[in-house]
Amino acid sequence: MENLHQITKLWLCACFALCISTMGLAQDDHLFVHHYDGSPYLKYKDSTEAITIGTKIDHNAKLVMHRDDTAYLLNKEGELIELHETGTFKYKDIVKLKPIQVKKTTYQKMMLYFWKEFTNNFDKNYTKSGFVYRGDYVKLLNPMDSLQVYANELKFEWEAKPDKTQPYYFILKEANSDKVIKIGTNDTSIILFIDGINLQRDKSYEWTVAESKFVNLETTNFSSFKILNKEEHAIKKAEAEELSGFLRSIGHDESEIKTMICRYYKLCF
Repeated sequence: MENLHQITKLWLCACFALCISTMGLAQDDHLFVHHYDGSPYLKYKDSTEAITIGTKIDHNAKLVMHRDDTAYLLNKEGELIELHETGTFKYKDIVKLKPIQVKKTTYQKMMLYFWKEFTNNFDKNYTKSGFVYRGDYVKLLNPMDSLQVYANELKFEWEAKPDKTQPYYFILKEANSDKVIKIGTNDTSIILFIDGINLQRDKSYEWTVAESKFVNLETTNFSSFKILNKEEHAIKKAEAEELSGFLRSIGHDESEIKTMICRYYKLCF
């Protein structure tokens, strides 16, 4: 009888674990709108919602497509699903469609950046790099975090704090080094030249802006960037051209392509 009791407990635990696992998978089952043409919309049980770039589509929604509509939907594998048929489509029917066939190299890496970006927008508790932003945090604008850049100069920009009367302190750290530069300024931007003095090619850096010259660097949130050398630039440029060709083929114009590659693939020239 004791053995039967133990078996029953194990069976119940297994069922509970399976339910939790299934719930987790269900929450992870969704697509994001990468881009679209026309005016497709989502239909829920008691409401409708116009789609935009980054709209989430899951089991609770049906996608309504008109005659001239086209939607490109992104899955978590970094694949794009193209839908241009007229009708109302459930999530389970959309995911059965065959994704666009492309070389799964640089392209897929960029699409996974899109997935991460869209997911972060839905996570209300998401904070960059795991830091909780304090009230005195200065929002960094450019260059964006994890950027790869090839240029002769770099402009650093940050968001102005309301009623600010004291200087900002721009802080630059060279990766894997004790070298730290601090510059006080009343402006919300600063330009540094890549001249081998403050910034050098083929090196990585971190930067931030503080309201105090005595900020604790160990607990301060930094953004990072890498300055490419000539050889790295040639390789990255070839990758960008490959991505551009694909994005052009699915309807993006040159301005959109440049912005997308810079923002999501972190490659700006």
